[in-house]
Amino acid sequence: MTAGRVRVDRVVVVTFLLAAAVRLASSWPVRIPGYFDAFYYYNVAQDVVAGRGMTDFVIWNYLDGPFELPRPSHLYWMPLTTWVAAAATWALDGLLPPWRAVQLAFALLSALLPALAAWLALAWWGRRDFALAGGLLATFTGYYFVYWGVSDTFTPFALTVALALLAGWRGLEGGHVGWWALAGAGVGLSHLTRADGPLVGVALLAMLWARRARVAPGPALVALGLGYTAVMAPWWWRNVRVAGTPFPGGGTKTIWLRGYDELFSFGLELGPGRYLAWGLWPIVRSKLSGVVWNGVILAGGLQFFLVPPVVAGARRRWGETRVRLIVTYTAVLLGVMALVFTFPSRRGSTLHSAAALLPWLSALVPGGIAAGVAWVARRRPSWHPEQATKVFLWGFVGMAVFVSLWQYALGVWFASGPSAVLPPWNRRFEHYAAVDRWLEAAGAPADQPVVVVDPPSFYGTTGRWAVVAPTDGLASLEAVADLFGARFLVLESDHAAPYDEAYRSGQLPGWQTCVRFEDALGKAVWLLERVEAEQSERSPCAVSDPN
Repeated sequence: MTAGRVRVDRVVVVTFLLAAAVRLASSWPVRIPGYFDAFYYYNVAQDVVAGRGMTDFVIWNYLDGPFELPRPSHLYWMPLTTWVAAAATWALDGLLPPWRAVQLAFALLSALLPALAAWLALAWWGRRDFALAGGLLATFTGYYFVYWGVSDTFTPFALTVALALLAGWRGLEGGHVGWWALAGAGVGLSHLTRADGPLVGVALLAMLWARRARVAPGPALVALGLGYTAVMAPWWWRNVRVAGTPFPGGGTKTIWLRGYDELFSFGLELGPGRYLAWGLWPIVRSKLSGVVWNGVILAGGLQFFLVPPVVAGARRRWGETRVRLIVTYTAVLLGVMALVFTFPSRRGSTLHSAAALLPWLSALVPGGIAAGVAWVARRRPSWHPEQATKVFLWGFVGMAVFVSLWQYALGVWFASGPSAVLPPWNRRFEHYAAVDRWLEAAGAPADQPVVVVDPPSFYGTTGRWAVVAPTDGLASLEAVADLFGARFLVLESDHAAPYDEAYRSGQLPGWQTCVRFEDALGKAVWLLERVEAEQSERSPCAVSDPN
């Protein structure tokens, strides 16, 4: 299919409808955002709809200042996901509860991604069965399966990257310069979704340079930049107004992390001097580890068994601009994540961003399977290539369905036992609700920040302001408590190393133990109150449990 012929076959429509049904069905049992990132975007969306604006009532890192609550939101993360969630909440107000409205929007938007995979597979292989298989593989995506319908960046980022890549493809194929402006807008929307969004623009520029004989680089570059700037300029202006700079948040400081937990430190001066003092071998070792981990994350997103057919499919269609474009973007994304943002990439950044690759890579699988079967058939005359291709193709689809549903069930319903890391999805923050009831009975005001490991989830569950427990030592904890007037600390099984002894014993110097709760896995959750010189017997911890 050439750039001048873009059509939507009925198999693409069928794929969208199937994917929408699956997404809606899998979203229904999920009753809360469920984790740190999703709660953050959802919380701010609800505050926007309630008239409180783009405002944070939590602080989850200390990379920038001044540190005060409330404060402007999205000084570190980008806002588009929140805007989508807020728009869905507002549009369906009175028809659906807020969380269900958000789920509906994200589930339906995410169904466009399998349709994109089906459209790409049809264009590359010319077969409807290959298109349907590619769409199903982009529907049943292993450990990504549960995340498409929640208030996180997975769906918006995959869609905005797709816009940038498809418009860039049309531009690279000699289309009107307007396609480059649209590609720039797609890059801008990707950046409004994730801070690494500009990397898709880097991939487009690399392709533009490599194919400079077929397009006019100057006008294309100008149009790309104008489209990007037109989208981003209002956000930069907002940041200047609320933070004094278009690029707040201290995100570049994460380049200088020596470990992931330092992202939540309070007293560390993250910068090149301290980083280089770490030594050559630790730096090199961390980068090598980052390369390995990023490769594992991408392979895991393809459920491992889809990696060989993806590679074979890419080789078979290597002359196609869209294939070269997605391979280039994959290389740019993984390379920058592994070598620059090494520690964040291992703990979620690459997982989120690589979601944008899945529709494209899923579309390569059917042709890769056919190529593999043909290779074997040339050496085994007894094989019937067409029959064997169908067996392997639908066998792989069946495996993807099984793995996706199995991982979904483990995460949403059946996470339990001594080896479980997280409780079942809807029970993950029951202990925060118990803490809230205790604090309410004790008369603790909701606008007095609580120190906790997961401020967005705590605020989303309780409505109480919260700040993150600093990870660089107990002196930083005291400094944070002083700065915010924080009176209570929640210690749970997910804690940084400086709190190990306090968690084991339930005791911490300078704090008194109030009460012991349990999370849904039966693990201890301690609520501690700061001891102050003027503290009297009126302290909630000095009297019996208010409950």
